[in-house]
Amino acid sequence: MLLTHVQRRPFLALSILACAACAILWSGISNLQEHLIESTEIGHARAYSEALTEFRSVYASEVVPAAKRMGLEAVHDYKTREGTIPLPATLTILLGKKIGERQSGAVTRLYSPYPFPWRQETGGLQDDFATAAWASFKETPDTPFYRFEHNGDHRTFRYATADVMRSSCIQCHNNHAETPKNNWQVGDVRGILEVALPLDDAVAMAGMRTWEILGPVMLVLIPGFAILGFALVTIRRNASTLERTVAERTQALKEAMVHLETQKSAMDEHAIVAITDPSGKITYANDKFCQISQYTQDELIGQTHAIINSGYHTTEFWTEMWETITAGKVWQGEICNRAKDGCLYWVETTITPFKDPAGNITQYVAIRTDTTERVEAQRELAEDRAVLASINEAMHEANIAAESATQAKSDFLANMSHEIRTPMTAILGFAENMLDPNQSDSERLNCVHTIRRNGEYLIGIINDILDLSKIEAGKMTVEHTACQPCPIIAEVASLMRVRAEAKGLPFKIEYIGAIPETIQSDPTRLRQILINLVGNAIKFTETGAVRLVTSFVECGGVPCLQFDVIDTGRGMTQEQVANLFQPFTQADNSTTRKFGGTGLGLTISKRFAEALGGNITVPTTELGVGTTFRTKIATGSLVGVNMLENPTLATVVAKDTNAAAHAPRVGLHDLRILLAEDGEDNQRLISFVLKKAGADVTVMENGKLALDAALAARDAGNPFDVILMDMQMPVMGGYEATEQLRKNGYTAPIVALTAHAMAGDREKCLKAGCNDFATKPIHRNKLIETVQAQLDKNDPAAPSDHKTSDTLSRDLADKDMLELSKRFVSELPNKIAAIEKAIGEQDLAALEILSHQLEGSAGMHGFSSITDAARLLESSVKTGQELETLAKQSRALADLCRQADGSLAQRPQHHKPA
Repeated sequence: MLLTHVQRRPFLALSILACAACAILWSGISNLQEHLIESTEIGHARAYSEALTEFRSVYASEVVPAAKRMGLEAVHDYKTREGTIPLPATLTILLGKKIGERQSGAVTRLYSPYPFPWRQETGGLQDDFATAAWASFKETPDTPFYRFEHNGDHRTFRYATADVMRSSCIQCHNNHAETPKNNWQVGDVRGILEVALPLDDAVAMAGMRTWEILGPVMLVLIPGFAILGFALVTIRRNASTLERTVAERTQALKEAMVHLETQKSAMDEHAIVAITDPSGKITYANDKFCQISQYTQDELIGQTHAIINSGYHTTEFWTEMWETITAGKVWQGEICNRAKDGCLYWVETTITPFKDPAGNITQYVAIRTDTTERVEAQRELAEDRAVLASINEAMHEANIAAESATQAKSDFLANMSHEIRTPMTAILGFAENMLDPNQSDSERLNCVHTIRRNGEYLIGIINDILDLSKIEAGKMTVEHTACQPCPIIAEVASLMRVRAEAKGLPFKIEYIGAIPETIQSDPTRLRQILINLVGNAIKFTETGAVRLVTSFVECGGVPCLQFDVIDTGRGMTQEQVANLFQPFTQADNSTTRKFGGTGLGLTISKRFAEALGGNITVPTTELGVGTTFRTKIATGSLVGVNMLENPTLATVVAKDTNAAAHAPRVGLHDLRILLAEDGEDNQRLISFVLKKAGADVTVMENGKLALDAALAARDAGNPFDVILMDMQMPVMGGYEATEQLRKNGYTAPIVALTAHAMAGDREKCLKAGCNDFATKPIHRNKLIETVQAQLDKNDPAAPSDHKTSDTLSRDLADKDMLELSKRFVSELPNKIAAIEKAIGEQDLAALEILSHQLEGSAGMHGFSSITDAARLLESSVKTGQELETLAKQSRALADLCRQADGSLAQRPQHHKPA
């Protein structure tokens, strides 16, 4: 029937069929459009929501902690508070709003049943969709909730997801002062993130597409199903185009969101932010950048960062930075920049490169923090440390100087010990000799002269010490009275010429020009200065001459007398000159040992010269050539003073005589003494003295033999009464031998013999087990008295019968000593040869032993200069001086030894009375 109807009315049938087809087509297209719109908008909303959620998560976990480390706080009212940034929720809402305004018209809401006070109006569950979504999320928080809504002629797609509490947010929500709920736990649903998408545009577009399809179909119904097929193909193609368009819009939206996220995370208004293109030109600079650099945005945009380059960093520094960021890596470091006014400022900088989907760098974002105060504080700290290091260095140098001063004073004390002991020994010895009833008047007179001369020398030493102590205490005064310089010079000449002639040196007085007849000065101090300087010149000059040249000069407009003491002596180095005027020092220690003296004379003289308005300097000196000491003193006013055109010098020659010490006055009859001594000369001399005093002497040449002999004698029941122990011997020294004896229960007295006379040496000997201490060169009386004292201590109840006797005096007469001394002198060539052999073979051990032996024996025969030279050589060997120095000192010692024979022949010989 239908076929008939169609056949009868084909047009109507076709029309009906066309209408039916159109209706079916319209219904299918509408359903397809609704399905496409729904799926598209769901995907769109899901991408939108996920992007916002991810942005919020990144901002909360990365940006907010970094801002806190820079001292920034995340708050809701960041626009009105300095030093703050937006809360993650605040910035998420703002970002959704901005995207909606610029792209799709979407509306983003973030709400909760527990809103913060500042979000009471916009937060909370305000309609049935929010209430339904909240109820859904309480049951299934992982499933989104959405619906399509009609509002009059407008359609809206609302898409909601659960806002779950994260670990990075829970601290703030639970502890915020205004939180509506403080028992949140990780994973709790705290709110709803809703994205509302308007569908008007999508529906309108779909409608337009429908009419574009149905119009041609309705106009071309005749092709029938062919057109219908074509229409379906077209529909399908249009659907594909629609999907592609939606996908493109979604991708564009994602890119826009990424771009916006990048800018928002970098362009934080509370940091110094700059963005550059890949070539380094500035495309964005925030207010902080303009503020610290003092450039406006217009001045910065289009420029490179060279505009603020301070020149502080090296080319390598910038090369390393560019290599890092162009490789797509983040660079961090501290940069010193220069502001527009030229001031420097420091920033901690992070530069991050950003890439497009193809992996190409599109821009660099630099975030900086001002660290100028910290850098300045570090610089000040470094300067303080440098000052502290300088202070420590100064303290170290001061400590070294103090140690040097201490050493100098120790050397001075050692020297003073020798200097004072020498004249005192002579004074006491010759005073004792005067008690000898067998002395002739001439011998007694000799003794008086010797005592007087040594007493004056001792007084001079004491006066030097007192003068320096007064100067150091600021109590030394000088007078300024009228005095005549020429007579003072004549007096100095008369005193000094005797010393010069004794050494075979000419001593000349010279004048240059006219000299004032009188000056205003202190004659005593002037005389003391000249005597000291001339005396030093004579002391240190072996050949040539010594001159005292006087002239009248002006010093800075002040009239002065100038005294030049010129010698042809040893000369000095500049280092030695620098130490000359320091208390307790001479040119070096060897000077003290060889020539004696306190080391105070130049110091005192310089202080006196300064007090007299002048100074003492060393204008010229050369090793091996000589030295000139120059003294200037102010003359005072010369108004009315006569100038002497031909000054004359009166010379007075004074001579002294020498005398020898006489024999000791104490006896040691029937005593057994063990002498441990390695030097043959010392063995003979000490044995001679002890035997003449009545003792029975056994000699051992080293400590080991002495140890064995002492223990054997004790064990045999015939012990020695006293052991005289040299402390420096081969095989076994005196210290070790003494310690071994005491460890083996040896109780008899042991007296140390040593060439070292300081208190520390005495303590060392006593600590080793010695009962007493005797120094070399041996003083005969002192040695015997020391032995007797030990015996008296050992047996205090025994009567003291060791008294002075005429027999002892005759036994120790000078004739006997002279014979012993002659034997010592006759053996000196062998000792010289041994010393020269040791030098030639570089046998320092043998050289030390030979010099030590000679040091101990020469002084006991009256050759103190040989003792001093041998002591110097021994000390040089011990301190590791160069071989050249040792050879030079050995030659000097050999020369003194060769002169000993002539010196011995000149000694006065005293004969026993008939």
